[in-house]
Amino acid sequence: MQHSRSSSHWSRWTARLAMLVGVPTLLLAACDVPGGSSVATTTSAACAAHYVAPPLTSSGGLSNPITNSGGNVPDGQAISLNIALNVDYADLEKCTAAIYDPSSSEFGHYLNPQDIAARFSPPASDVQKLTDFLKGAGLQVAQTFDTGAALSVTGSAAQVDKAFGIQLVYSADKQYYGPNQAPTLPANTQNLVASINGLNTKGALKCNINNPKDPTSNCSTTIKHYSNFTMPKNLPAKTQTKPNVDGDCSLASIGIPISGLTGSGFNFTQLLTWKELRASYGIDALQNQGYDGSKTAIGMVEFDTYSRSDVVNYSLCATDAKGAQLYGKDRLQTVNVDVKSSDTPADQGPGAGEATLDLEMALGMTRANIINYYSPNNAQWETELLDILHQVAADKKVTVLSISYGDFEADLSSTYMDAVNDAMKLLASEGISVFVASGDCAAYGNGQFGAKQLSFPASAPYAISVGGTTLTTDIATGARTDEQTWLNSAPDHSACQNTWGSGGGLSAEPSFTLPSWQKSTKAAGFSNTQSNGQRQVPDVSAAAINISFYYSGLWLPVGGTSAAAPIWAAGTDVVNQALTAKGKPTLGGPQTLYTLANGSNASKVYNDITKGNYPTLYPFVATTGWDYVTGWGSPSFDQIFATLSQ
Repeated sequence: MQHSRSSSHWSRWTARLAMLVGVPTLLLAACDVPGGSSVATTTSAACAAHYVAPPLTSSGGLSNPITNSGGNVPDGQAISLNIALNVDYADLEKCTAAIYDPSSSEFGHYLNPQDIAARFSPPASDVQKLTDFLKGAGLQVAQTFDTGAALSVTGSAAQVDKAFGIQLVYSADKQYYGPNQAPTLPANTQNLVASINGLNTKGALKCNINNPKDPTSNCSTTIKHYSNFTMPKNLPAKTQTKPNVDGDCSLASIGIPISGLTGSGFNFTQLLTWKELRASYGIDALQNQGYDGSKTAIGMVEFDTYSRSDVVNYSLCATDAKGAQLYGKDRLQTVNVDVKSSDTPADQGPGAGEATLDLEMALGMTRANIINYYSPNNAQWETELLDILHQVAADKKVTVLSISYGDFEADLSSTYMDAVNDAMKLLASEGISVFVASGDCAAYGNGQFGAKQLSFPASAPYAISVGGTTLTTDIATGARTDEQTWLNSAPDHSACQNTWGSGGGLSAEPSFTLPSWQKSTKAAGFSNTQSNGQRQVPDVSAAAINISFYYSGLWLPVGGTSAAAPIWAAGTDVVNQALTAKGKPTLGGPQTLYTLANGSNASKVYNDITKGNYPTLYPFVATTGWDYVTGWGSPSFDQIFATLSQ
């Protein structure tokens, strides 16, 4: 099993926005969406494994204990856990490798959740012993998953202490808590559990990425998001919160140039809208062939609320290749994960700019439905992320998932990182692509200029890590005319503020080693003088600066790889629609992107980025083929479809 350590500064921002009243709205409902492309399932011998229990997990591997206690956690404190079960991932990975091998009879025969449960997960009768034990200790098994790969568990600190023979204690600085010793399990359940996630919350400690020299100041327990945005002080706030049926679509309110953002990396000669992004990346070309994402679904991972009025306005303005409005009242739906009755609903909060950005990027690219997998932004985001990934695998409603959160590798345990990557293995076996923003502090993911750090979960091998570019287009047609790296030529060394540029580099040791599809690639650039056998990031890239979005009643500029990830997710969703119509397998996991890179059409499917380097500032530069700034490059989705449909 591969390992990674990761510490995070998941960067997101919030703002208070008005609710939209009395205008067309996006209907939100936690219900089925006719979205995921249908793919064949397999029952043939190569993947028809029968569960073989992996080696017994040592108690020390279940969760990391705290050695210097700052006092006991109150007995009544609410605790959320994700218990990762001992799935036979070794055989699952063999099956998945066959599914992505064009020479295999398994090729393209993606698994269903029930396939995973029946062939690779512990027997239900054994898992029942574990659930009986947990309930007997007073804990609540809040959710099981159809894959049989995990349990979502809640309870009080006292109940957790009793169940696992521990005492939850605070760290010496009282910034996080964890067990005072390794947790234990009854003998008849020990071989069922791979890890207990949520007992140690060190990774949930989020300090201000803009003040890395004082890690105890400005700390909070919220996740942050990979984008950069500053509300201009010199622009009066607009009072319009009720767009008409055509929307407030005038870009005059952008106010070029916007003062107060000097040095942020923005270039105000052009701001990109859905028009330029769709035309540049081949999404319009796919629509002209009859594919626009209709009746499909894109999954989005969100830990913040968004502004309903802003998202509605954006979708009222966005148009397709033929100029038709992309707005649809039923397009956006919410699946609540770990949401309590006291939590703010996804669309009724202050309106986090990042959630708004994610949703608007996806809504402007295609006619796909958007499934917002929402969990509140709180101190237990680690278990929330795992619960969301397992929920997506159990639902299998989408073929693409976008995640715009990330953290530098230093803080989280290899146990937790394995659990996240294992959940992504499930998704890859089901043919679900997981696009993850690579980060916005260039090679210095911890916000300390000059200190190389990589972001997680972008570094997870089964994630598709998405870096950032600077895209220039023809003003009249929107066609791509130039594309360079997104790297800040004049960075403020004292504070990243998500403005230094596209995240990339090598996973730290001990961490994730090269997955087989990276290890075997022969394409230019990948094996280089800095390669050391560790996972290399990013895999691909897309526009991440000078992008316009509608926020707080204004059209404003935004940047960050959190825009690039949903662009890739949305474009791939349309590719999947087209492939399904042709009876071909959908794109699926990162393996397919490397198959494309090694193929004869690589120069057509990827726009190779080679310009925009600053070697005196950053250790990595864009080169021919793969590189640590932009991966294989930006997409030509119409050519990806053309190649995969052959």
